Amino acid sequence: MSNSTKEPLAGLRALLHGKPEEDAWEGVCRHLEAMGPELVGVGLEYAAEHLERWPDGMRTGTLDGLVSKAVWWPLVRCARWRRDAVALQDALPWLPRVTRLEAMRNGLVDADVAQLVASEHVQGLTTLGLSWNHVGDDGLQAMAKSPFLSGLTWLELYDNRFEEAGVAALAQSPHLAQLVRLELGENSVCADGAQALADSEHLGALRWLSLYECELEEAGAAAVSGSSTLGGLKHLDLGKNEIGHGGVAALTSSKHLVNLTELGLTSNALTDEDVRLLASCANLEGLDCLELDFNDIEDGGLEALAASEVLGALTGLGLRSNLFGGEGMAALAASPHLSGLIRLDLGWNAIGDEGAAALASSRFLTRLTTLDLADNTITDEGAAALASCRHFAFLTTLDLNYNTIGPTGAQALVTSPHLPNLTELSLHGCDLDSQDFERLSALAPPSLTIKS
Repeated sequence: MSNSTKEPLAGLRALLHGKPEEDAWEGVCRHLEAMGPELVGVGLEYAAEHLERWPDGMRTGTLDGLVSKAVWWPLVRCARWRRDAVALQDALPWLPRVTRLEAMRNGLVDADVAQLVASEHVQGLTTLGLSWNHVGDDGLQAMAKSPFLSGLTWLELYDNRFEEAGVAALAQSPHLAQLVRLELGENSVCADGAQALADSEHLGALRWLSLYECELEEAGAAAVSGSSTLGGLKHLDLGKNEIGHGGVAALTSSKHLVNLTELGLTSNALTDEDVRLLASCANLEGLDCLELDFNDIEDGGLEALAASEVLGALTGLGLRSNLFGGEGMAALAASPHLSGLIRLDLGWNAIGDEGAAALASSRFLTRLTTLDLADNTITDEGAAALASCRHFAFLTTLDLNYNTIGPTGAQALVTSPHLPNLTELSLHGCDLDSQDFERLSALAPPSLTIKS
């Protein structure tokens, strides 16, 4: 190879031998665009070889009106399609090497999906994102029949227009047997659709299932809980489904859902009684993340969580917008079983200064990096307690929005020597004006961002 050839490739080589990151990918594309026609082929071949170690999701490109001029497109693995820029029939020929296709918010209807999945150009896809479109049952039935989707491991269909029949078609499709992640949230799956998923002979590889706001109710939750096919699930989101006490009872008595590490039960009107079932369920001892936001949990529920030896593996706990106060918070803060928590979301409750003080005095919540205390009737007194806490050395994010914290409490937080790793402090909606925020910014260390 001549010196004149080596020189233009030097920058490309440096990028490809560096750390895979977004800026490096953009640099690779720019270097290839700048090469003359006599070098592009060499550059593409060299890049293709070295990009094999990069995550597909980092090798991105947008299917727009300029795609035909993108000499680097053969290297793209994650494509974003904009329907307003390129018609579907014109986009398809650019997909053979793509493994991930994002086609969200494109106004797609059943006929569009049928055209897409009937093309042999999509047979390399492992991930297909079709959320926030207008796909109905006919669209899902077309997907279920397509042999070109047999490599899919991730299918995202949030907020479309399909119902039970479409879900049943997916569940019965042998072509979708490789699915590991299936996201069906905000559609009318209903109990019959949940039963179809539960009865499927082809969805045994699923590890992630989102059924958020799918009108499941108790019967749908029971169907999922009773399914041996879905026994391998690690992530299950049943939020906003009105599953009731019967649904929680079905979950906690399930002989199959024993591998869960993440469970979402937000917005289900759960009570202390339901939390007691969860807290005593031996099948949930592997849970890493439990989301109980927007329910009706009172102090008794937090006391049950605090006493639970089953939930000792938790690193993330969501309890936003419930009904507990300082008493429940004190129980939670005193629990040795929850010492592994890294993220704790308590916003929109009523823990007050009492709860803030309990948190600050906890000997167990020492690993927290993210703490949400928004809208909790905390005053300067509570802020001062948090600022003086010697156990929050790892805390990076603290949300105190919509509390009655004034300049004194805010200054205590900003200047605290006990929060050395704090990088984000949110004080929007507190008793602070623009001049207060200017003063706080002047006092804050360079690493701390104060959100007003």
